[in-house]
Amino acid sequence: TAIRDGASADSLEGEQLDFKAHPIRDGQPIKAKLSSILEEYSVAFSNAQGGLLILGVDDKSSGPAAFLGCRDYDINEMKKMIYNTTRPSLTVEITEVNYDGKMLLAVDVPRSVVTHSTSGGVVYKRVGKENRIVYPEEMAALKVGKGYDYTASFIYGTEKDAIDPVEVARLRNWLERYNPGNEISKLDDEKLLMAINLLQKVEEKIVPTVTCLLLTGKEEILRETLPQCEVVFLRFEEDDTTPAQSLYLKQPLLKVIDKV
Repeated sequence: TAIRDGASADSLEGEQLDFKAHPIRDGQPIKAKLSSILEEYSVAFSNAQGGLLILGVDDKSSGPAAFLGCRDYDINEMKKMIYNTTRPSLTVEITEVNYDGKMLLAVDVPRSVVTHSTSGGVVYKRVGKENRIVYPEEMAALKVGKGYDYTASFIYGTEKDAIDPVEVARLRNWLERYNPGNEISKLDDEKLLMAINLLQKVEEKIVPTVTCLLLTGKEEILRETLPQCEVVFLRFEEDDTTPAQSLYLKQPLLKVIDKV
């Protein structure tokens, strides 16, 4: 109604709504262009709060002229386009909407709890009214925002040799200190870490989780793989502006706690 009354479709777009003309050339649908639109918007909406893509509306026009409609389309084929060009594959709902004699298509993309990309590996996220590329350094934040537990994940290339036996012994002492007589602390190093899910089996290899590295990783491995892992300890006395003691520690967390 707002578009018919004079608002442009572009002015109504937001994080969960976008309008696009159905791509046509010489009276025929441009399937490659349509597939590209569906792929990008499905990924972007799924990586945000979900959203609705309305096809058949010129987002730069207003009034009745903005409603161009869609023609010669196949809803099942469009669903397959999205399924086949997204990683992991996305399933969406597409609904026909007859508006003043013009057939519009509403592509309803659900919010997903996992991170999706295009078939080419590009990750988009809907921000405001734009589809923005998510760069590698932003991936962890995107995953965490979806409820992903980063600390339970793995860092590519790290294996059991990244673990410091001295720090495993420290962890064992902590378990005994706070839960005397427990059976887990009597296990050997690998079985102990497996029992508390700090080591996981992935493709026939035993690999440490991020939590495992934070607690028991070798210092040189922490500096290389988790450079953001640093504890800053400042102790103040009467002067609350100049610390009496400053410690900048890039070490396993239990060692840091014992030290401070």
